[in-house]
Amino acid sequence: MNPLFDFSAKEIGMLQMAISAVAQTTALAIEEGVNPPDGFLETIESVINKLNEVVDVRIENDNRFEAIAQSLTDVEQSLQKIVVNPDTPINEYN
Repeated sequence: MNPLFDFSAKEIGMLQMAISAVAQTTALAIEEGVNPPDGFLETIESVINKLNEVVDVRIENDNRFEAIAQSLTDVEQSLQKIVVNPDTPINEYN
């Protein structure tokens, strides 16, 4: 299976919320003078960016699927018109 789809939308949302909470808590800790381990902030930022990329790709794929499904609906509707009236002229748009 494509790794982009191993997680459900709810699971991705949960991961985003959890990582955002860690990022916010870390930011507050830094304001209070606590220093996170080396590379911690960069790692959180990297994970957030990768999750956002996964979400963007999934949205794009969902939109493509929706367009294909709509196209098939249009084809089905055109076919029904031809079935009902076989004398209907056929051109490249129906």
